[in-house]
Amino acid sequence: MSWTLTQPPNWVPDAIATDKGWVDPATGELIVAIRGLNVKNAGPAIVRVSRIGNITKYGRTTTLSFRVKFNEVVVVTGTPRIPLTIGGNSGLFANYTSGTGTSSLVFSYAIQNVDSGAISIASPIALNSGTIRDASNTPAVLTFTPPNTAGMTVDTTLPTADDADDITPLTYVTGDNLDVVVNFSEPVEVTGTPRVELSMNATQRFANYVSGSGTDALRFRYVVVENDSAN
Repeated sequence: MSWTLTQPPNWVPDAIATDKGWVDPATGELIVAIRGLNVKNAGPAIVRVSRIGNITKYGRTTTLSFRVKFNEVVVVTGTPRIPLTIGGNSGLFANYTSGTGTSSLVFSYAIQNVDSGAISIASPIALNSGTIRDASNTPAVLTFTPPNTAGMTVDTTLPTADDADDITPLTYVTGDNLDVVVNFSEPVEVTGTPRVELSMNATQRFANYVSGSGTDALRFRYVVVENDSAN
């Protein structure tokens, strides 16, 4: 049987052309044209829901986003949303943010400073007085299989510096490295070159960060210069 589609069908815009027809990459289904048939009863259906990005631990000022892929182009009005649970709080939502006029919608939630715990989302999408419809004005089917969110958590508790290890040896000479190890309440990530203030004979000095990112102990180093004194 020959087929006459010259471009992907509008309900599967990312279909792949083959010598037999168009193939839906999400389902493997073959799509061919049948002359004279132009009937569509079912509304747009969700093919898959996936999280955007590879972050597993979300902190302050981060955004949690999910992509909802439909089997055809949809038009959105209002702000539909996906039920979201973080820790023991199940009253949260990832709100629709973009994608109308395509088959891929994005829903996002800005992490709040009080959020803490494991992340999960639930079916179905809540319209929230909005709509999700196709070009024929047929309402979308809003149920979906939630993605695996195992290992995804929110931690907005700020790490604290507990103390610094004792500096040894007690005596240094010009050119020696004076290292200060600062211990934190949890592993921390470092960017740039933070520094620790030192006092040398009432003169302000600084020990610059040298190592420890990803751990709970950061090392800072100061190179002793002539006339330095801690007395």
